[in-house]
Amino acid sequence: MKKVLFASTAVVAFGLAGAAQAADPIALKLGGYSKWLFGYADNDSSTDLQQFDVKGTNEVWFLGSTTLDNGIKVGIDMQLESGGQTDVRSNQIDEAYVTVDSVAGRVILGAENNAAYLLHVTAPDAAGVLENPEVNLMRGNWIASGANAPTDPQNPHGPFLRSSPGPQLDYESAIQTDGDAEKITYIAPSIYGFTFGVSYIPGIDNVHGHNQLPMSDNNRLTDLFAFGAGYNNSFGPVGVKLSAGYMMSTDQSDTITSYNEYSFGGQVGYAGFTVGGSYNRINEGDAAPGTAPGATGYSNDGRTWTAGIQYATGPAAISFAYMAS
Repeated sequence: MKKVLFASTAVVAFGLAGAAQAADPIALKLGGYSKWLFGYADNDSSTDLQQFDVKGTNEVWFLGSTTLDNGIKVGIDMQLESGGQTDVRSNQIDEAYVTVDSVAGRVILGAENNAAYLLHVTAPDAAGVLENPEVNLMRGNWIASGANAPTDPQNPHGPFLRSSPGPQLDYESAIQTDGDAEKITYIAPSIYGFTFGVSYIPGIDNVHGHNQLPMSDNNRLTDLFAFGAGYNNSFGPVGVKLSAGYMMSTDQSDTITSYNEYSFGGQVGYAGFTVGGSYNRINEGDAAPGTAPGATGYSNDGRTWTAGIQYATGPAAISFAYMAS
């Protein structure tokens, strides 16, 4: 990474970190990635859909950190969507947040995924496309979305959005209902392989999941809490990863009477082989369950599960995975 010319002045406003305590100002660095895929899909649809296609995702990261005189580390992360998207979103800053790290754990403040998502374990995937937010095969990129696909034109693959009641599908086994909505998250230090985290999300708006305006109770979820737990350890040549997550809303809207979501995941690895899978369930009670899709009161219950196996040797890996939603 090359340093950018921002070293003269950088300030992070956070209650625990005063600028006077910083040994050095934050110097932003450039990072990121470019991923392009060439693939084939055959869709059972009345529409003539392209079978061979090129899909891509690219991001530019602006990263920086500094260590205060008291040992607390403060960091910043801003991610720019930079072309090759496989949906209709325009290029813009996606995730943007600050982190505060100490012996007591990590605090994340800003637009980042929730604690349950960050600790989630899913099926092994050599290509990184099974549940990758940008090139997920299930999100209308190669596999056509069904009639119940999310309807927000700004974010057709995105989180459950409450701009209007209507059918949604769950495309990930991770808890991703809130997307990158602004939130505060705490992740505990790992002890003997165990860790946990909790997030508070004030609300979910209808633009990329962000809560850009104060939330109302009209068809939207507010005051959400996400809880996650993870385990990552090895026993001789055997590696084990486990996760569990839960999300709930404590202040439902006029049409959403109850909401909760949970997830589980696990992987076991040995001699280059890894097998694993995950499960997610969404339970939503509406004012008039059983009504037609798209009508007020339609139930948005859903579930997703994954299973897969991977073999890796050196820099090469091959996997087979299955997702049902």
